[in-house]
Amino acid sequence: MPLKPFFMFDLTPLLPLRALTITLRFTAPAHFRFFHQPALTAFVRSLLDSPDDYDTRLTIDTAESGRTDYLAGDRYRFSVTALPGGEGLLDRLVERLRQLPAGAPLTDRMLPLRDNVELESCVDLFTGEAAERAGGLAAYDAAALERECALWSEAPTPLYLRWLSPARLLRAKEERKDATGEHRFCRDPHHLDGPLLAARLHDALADLLRRRGETPAPRDDVAPLQLPAADLFWVAAGYRDEAGGEHAMGGVLGQLLLHWDAPPMTDWWRRLVLGQYLGIGQRRSFGWGRYRLETREADHTLTRVEAADTLLRHAARPDNLLAAHRAMEENRARRAPRPPLPEEDEEEPWDGEVIDETEEATDDDEREAALAETARTLTTPAYRVPPLKGVVARDPDGELRALAVPPFRDRVAQRAVAQTLGPALDGLMYEASFGFRPGRSRHDAARRIQALYREGYRWVFESDIDDFFDSVDLSHLALRLECLYHDDALVARLMAWMGAPVVYRGERIERRRGLPQGSPLSPLLANLMLDDFDHDLQARGFRLVRFADDFVVLAKRREQADEAAALVRRSLADWGLTLNEAKTRVIPFEQGFRYLGFLFMNELVLDVGGRYAKGDAPPPPPPGWLARVPVREPLPLKGFDAASPAVAPAAAGRAPTGDAPAAIGERGEAGTLVVVSGEPALVTTHEGRLNIARDEETLLDLPFDHAEALLLVGRHHITTPALRAALEHGLPVHFATARGHYEGCAWNGRAGADGSRLWLLQQQRMADPSAALTAARALVSARLTHQREVLRQAVSRAAGGEAAARQAEAIARQLPTVESAADLAALNGVEGTAARAYFTALAARIPAEWGFAGRNRRPPRDPFNALLSLGYTVLYAHVESLLRVDGLLPWIGVYHQPHGRHAVLASDLMEPFRHLVERAALAAALRRRLDPERDFVLGERGCFLTKEARRRWLTLLEERFQRPVTARGDDHPRPLHQQLHRQNRALIAWIRGEAERFTPFRQR
Repeated sequence: MPLKPFFMFDLTPLLPLRALTITLRFTAPAHFRFFHQPALTAFVRSLLDSPDDYDTRLTIDTAESGRTDYLAGDRYRFSVTALPGGEGLLDRLVERLRQLPAGAPLTDRMLPLRDNVELESCVDLFTGEAAERAGGLAAYDAAALERECALWSEAPTPLYLRWLSPARLLRAKEERKDATGEHRFCRDPHHLDGPLLAARLHDALADLLRRRGETPAPRDDVAPLQLPAADLFWVAAGYRDEAGGEHAMGGVLGQLLLHWDAPPMTDWWRRLVLGQYLGIGQRRSFGWGRYRLETREADHTLTRVEAADTLLRHAARPDNLLAAHRAMEENRARRAPRPPLPEEDEEEPWDGEVIDETEEATDDDEREAALAETARTLTTPAYRVPPLKGVVARDPDGELRALAVPPFRDRVAQRAVAQTLGPALDGLMYEASFGFRPGRSRHDAARRIQALYREGYRWVFESDIDDFFDSVDLSHLALRLECLYHDDALVARLMAWMGAPVVYRGERIERRRGLPQGSPLSPLLANLMLDDFDHDLQARGFRLVRFADDFVVLAKRREQADEAAALVRRSLADWGLTLNEAKTRVIPFEQGFRYLGFLFMNELVLDVGGRYAKGDAPPPPPPGWLARVPVREPLPLKGFDAASPAVAPAAAGRAPTGDAPAAIGERGEAGTLVVVSGEPALVTTHEGRLNIARDEETLLDLPFDHAEALLLVGRHHITTPALRAALEHGLPVHFATARGHYEGCAWNGRAGADGSRLWLLQQQRMADPSAALTAARALVSARLTHQREVLRQAVSRAAGGEAAARQAEAIARQLPTVESAADLAALNGVEGTAARAYFTALAARIPAEWGFAGRNRRPPRDPFNALLSLGYTVLYAHVESLLRVDGLLPWIGVYHQPHGRHAVLASDLMEPFRHLVERAALAAALRRRLDPERDFVLGERGCFLTKEARRRWLTLLEERFQRPVTARGDDHPRPLHQQLHRQNRALIAWIRGEAERFTPFRQR
């Protein structure tokens, strides 16, 4: 029965609708952007030879958006709706689809849909039955529209309108003023206040009628539709035209609460209901501006195409799961808190629990079984997400974090989903968002700020979001996911993961807010939640640079920076977020500010390290789930690294107190040696004093005259005034790489306390065979003592314990022969015998897959020897640097034979410290920090670490070197540089004749 034109707006010319669901199958891989509608429209139009009446006869829809990668054999589904007169176009489309892939007009490999698909099936969208031609399709006619309107008019309130694809709705003329481009469109709730939505709904249908030759009724003067609440966010979509040009085509997504002052007329229900099928706003024929009416319980009447497969099943692909499993194994080995090995003397603070209950797979069969179980975890609808394990940890920069960590298998599953969603979502993100995004870093953020400074931006509003991760409203997150992924099972799984309870010390804490820090998905979802904030600032002309929840807004004038501050507060308030006022301020560039470990001052940018200095008192415990834990005892902390003093000030014999920096070196005739290592620091001068600071925290303030030398190990910065003051006071400034390799020295050319006299004394002393042999015996004795101690600590271990005990006894028998060695050759024989016993015992302790049977080198032929060789090289570099700083000639030694440019004294003096490398390598093997099969390359030239494994091994080694150890006769532990300096001072005292014997380092 046709609609009678007695009501205000006659929609009869737009009915009936007929719709076809089309399923394609890929014959070759394809890659999409997040939203598929532009590419799908281009594909459909090309098959139809771009008819002039396309926009008024057909419209498309797809639920495949959000998935970017398809493989050969994967299916792809979409629907095409024909308005009256479009049935012929629909038939022609089906005919052309049957000719694919041979008949495809598009062959550009950059296009996702081209000659890489074939038709699998066509079914009626409204009935689900197979269909051959448009004439056989069910008609959504006036009667169907009336029935649907009747259902909605009787539906319980409140009612909602949810956008299913980006909507480009022009803002009111008086509000958009001179705005151009993407800024002309509604993106905030207040843009849709009053009758604007009703007006845009009318305009869309009226324009469609007008272009079809009809005369629509004029727009109503007063619309009954009101919007008391809205939750909207902007997505920055776009497309590429045939010439390769990029075009922005963003839109708004979200949800509107609908309200009427009086019951709406039937005419309004017809517009609202029909608008679901046709879309409203600009680019309607692309599939943009599609929405769905819903009740509070999300019930709806809209018939819509479903994706060919779920994103969860896509994430469960074997190759994707394997990559996720490997990534989580590496992450656990590299970063997961863990108890100390029994062999290690120093305890590492932790909270008494190991994060992982599940042992990682150790062979291919176990890994394959684990991956199969993870695939079931992802694809089983009834899977119950397990609770998270609560862990309280301190970051390397000193900040506390309340982690909520999923079990290992769920971490793998979440990582697999993150790998699937990440590339697609990244394409929507704001260009100046740099945190947690592939290929972006804090250095990129610094370069962006520099570029804006050069463009004339001289004022900065800096702040961060107060307790962001624990404050995210999960209902807002759910809405975003539902608008992006619709009815995909992925949404429910993501929300179950994000809302899982935390178990901490036997307490089960239910969570209603927050993204769990410890979930592989949290960083990605954090950026999703903040992307609308980014675009809010961009739309108003501000220059925002954001890294996670830390951000700065740059402006050309102070008034603009103040305006940005007000806008930031309003934008965040829309999502229930607030600023950390303690870190919020407006300042000029010339005053200088710190951001992401950089110091910005006009055009100067210095990498000065993290936000907290090591040794700071810990901040108060974070809120979130931890705030609901009953307090029974002091909060234990799990440390990710053994924090060592970053600066070496103070005098000899002074024990460290509290968290103050420990003494590094001692007062000698010329003063204190100062070594700066760890995170980047800034060296300055003030009122004739040496000042070292990290992130505005003073680490050392010392008169120049009280310092003997300054050694900067790593990427630290010294200002020109500080360098000049050092030269004026005769303080040499030495530079070494983070791995200890000596780079050079800034020196005023005047002799210090010893000058060249020490070199002459060193040559004389070490040219004396008897004196050199005495010193060499002391070094070898220290080396054997440490070997025996390493094996003694391994005796109680199940693997290799008996072998360690036997070889420890063999080394003990060699110790008395050290003092009786008649010459260096004999001493070398004693040391070689002990070394064979030592490495034989280690071979019994190390897992068999490492293939270690004993020491070999030049080149190393197995993974464990590769670790040792690289570790010894790094240790050698540190020893040589300290020798140069302390004024010794590295090329004149007592034990090793000189050759070429080899610093033999460095080889001599590293002997008492080699066990530190061996312990680090042993820990890497036993804790599976490295994989002997995946992290090493074995070839004719030997065995070598991969680039990534080399980086991890060097990081582990530096952690070992920075961990303090206690020397015999000492009252407190010191890190490597301190102990090397003390050993050098002992050698200098012996060279000068001030000590009868040279006593090298021996660990207590």
